[in-house]
Parts: sequence; C-alpha cells; structure tokens
Amino acid sequence: STRFHYPSFLLEGQKEFFHLLEDVSNLLQSLKPGDSAYVLMTKWSEYDHKIRCFYEVFNRTHFTLVHVYFSRKELSDFHVKLAEKGVSGLGPTIYHIGKDNFRNMVMKREKVGDVHWHLQFGTQHIDYCKNVAIHMTALKSGVAPKS
Repeated sequence: STRFHYPSFLLEGQKEFFHLLEDVSNLLQSLKPGDSAYVLMTKWSEYDHKIRCFYEVFNRTHFTLVHVYFSRKELSDFHVKLAEKGVSGLGPTIYHIGKDNFRNMVMKREKVGDVHWHLQFGTQHIDYCKNVAIHMTALKSGVAPKS
C-alpha cells in the first residue's frame, strides 16, 4: 500500500512526452543539409511547453503530497540515499528552478548539506547543461552550440 496516489494525468501524461521526443528524434534523423528546421523547432517548442507545464504541476502536487505524508527526517534520509547511490535525475530540476534556488531553498528546506552539491547535485546540473540544455538553446535560437 502507498501513502498517496498521484492524479492520473501526472502518470499517464508522460507517455505523450515520449511520443513527442520520438517525433523530434525522427525529424532530426531525417534532416538533410539545406532543409528547413521549422518543423523540428515547432515540435521541440511543443514538447518544451508541455514538459514545463507538466513539471510545474508535478512539482506543486508532488512536493505538497510528499510534505503532507512524510516527516522531514524521512525526506532527509531519502535524499541522502539518492545522493549516495548517484541518482542523476535532478539535473533538469536544478536547471529549470535555477542553481541558486535549488541550493538556497530546496537543499536547505530538506536539510541536505552542501557536500552533496559538490559531490552529486552540481555534477548532475553541469551534465544536464552540457548534454541537454545547450542543444535546446541551439534549437530555439537556430545557432549551433560552440564546440
């Protein structure tokens, strides 16, 4: 038994994102020199808008439910275990809420020490910036990322 259940749109909505990313991937693979990138940029913008809306609702819902059902001690223990295991899923979250907000608000609220930023979270943020965000920015601006 679980302590709470997420609204179905938060669970089912993720399927749509995978389809959109598959469309983006197919468009990227089909591009040839001289082709217009308009359709690709439009599809990427659709994905970007939907994923941002999803994460905004998810974060509000998730954090509210988590803080209602779990004690601070349980949450702190959980975050420490994630950091020790090297879970890398926080890079996008850190990027979208901002490094300073993550460090000054989330880490302090969850009582996660700065050592975890230097050992784990900072690396996840840098990895996301170098391997994902740079390409998103390039697609939006139409300017290739610098090597």
